[in-house]
Amino acid sequence: MTRQTYRLEIITPCFCAGADQSIAEIRPPSIRGQLRWWFRALGGGAADEGDVFGTSAGDSGSASSFRLMVTEFKASGPWIPPDFSTGSPESYTWHYARESGKPSGSGRQQPGPRWQKKGAIPPGSTFTLSILQIRRLKQAQQDLFDAALKSFLCFGSLGLRATRGLGSFDCRQAPPWEEQSVILEKSGFLIARRFHPGTFPTWKDALRDWSSWLRDIRRTWNNDKRPSALGGGNPRHTSAVRFRPIRLPDKTFTWIALEAPHRRVYGDRIAVKNLLVDPEIFSGRAPPPPERHGR
Repeated sequence: MTRQTYRLEIITPCFCAGADQSIAEIRPPSIRGQLRWWFRALGGGAADEGDVFGTSAGDSGSASSFRLMVTEFKASGPWIPPDFSTGSPESYTWHYARESGKPSGSGRQQPGPRWQKKGAIPPGSTFTLSILQIRRLKQAQQDLFDAALKSFLCFGSLGLRATRGLGSFDCRQAPPWEEQSVILEKSGFLIARRFHPGTFPTWKDALRDWSSWLRDIRRTWNNDKRPSALGGGNPRHTSAVRFRPIRLPDKTFTWIALEAPHRRVYGDRIAVKNLLVDPEIFSGRAPPPPERHGR
């Protein structure tokens, strides 16, 4: 058996929880689910996925080839829910987290259970992730799992709104994110980095900026009836696009957007159009809010 250990620091609020949504916690099943997503997005097929992550198909099921452990969690302090208006750029990241889990019939002003000081893990919190490999894999499977792990450590996130920049973390043992970007692009990912400006003093400034772009993209697609790579409910499908903040060595922030190959995320069920076909799309001034027209 071999053990790998990593120290991670949360850099944007993380809404990861179990049955009680009002109490955030780092959960191994959430990490396992993210590793599985990266494994698929990098080209892992169903058979290999079953060998690596295990299956639960009755008597023919198999155990996972590894175990995950989360230890030495240290919170940086209570989380303070931010104030934001409905029309602000931030609402395109925060709104669903605020409304998630509300009982039916509750008032518009009443937030959901996550929107209180224990509902999110605040930036600056740290934990140790240990991966214990208990069964040998075929070399090709091992290589793909290692690539999924490196991608997760560079660009992964956890919990609610993980594809919108929340639940992001920094890991010093991860490979340089620029190098991992090249590897992902060779595997079919589309990656666009924010340029001009390319850095922001805090994660809050970066969040406000990527939310402006997200708002603009969603507005552009409102009249398009085809399924979106940003995810949706008709038919229900997850987002193949991830907005991801990155903390730089000087403690400033930049952000990137990644789009996984659609067929690996959706199979043949859903056909969606590309979003980030132009690597320079996120350059220049952030899109302004839409004009408001009186009745």
